[in-house]
Amino acid sequence: MLLHILLPGAMPHIVSGGATSGLGWYVKYFSDFADYARVVAGIIVIGAVVLTLMTMYQRFTGYLLRWRK
Repeated sequence: MLLHILLPGAMPHIVSGGATSGLGWYVKYFSDFADYARVVAGIIVIGAVVLTLMTMYQRFTGYLLRWRK
């Protein structure tokens, strides 16, 4: 049922990315209206979030795998 009905039915929404909220939507929405100050601000926020998450991930894996050093 999952592979033959649900996944094919959901695939158009997954591929098109029809979100109406979030940082990606924010950047796309304001780029459509050429409000580049908000686009750049959104990209900077996305970069800061990714940098924070990656730093936390590296510290966490470093702690869990401290025996590998």
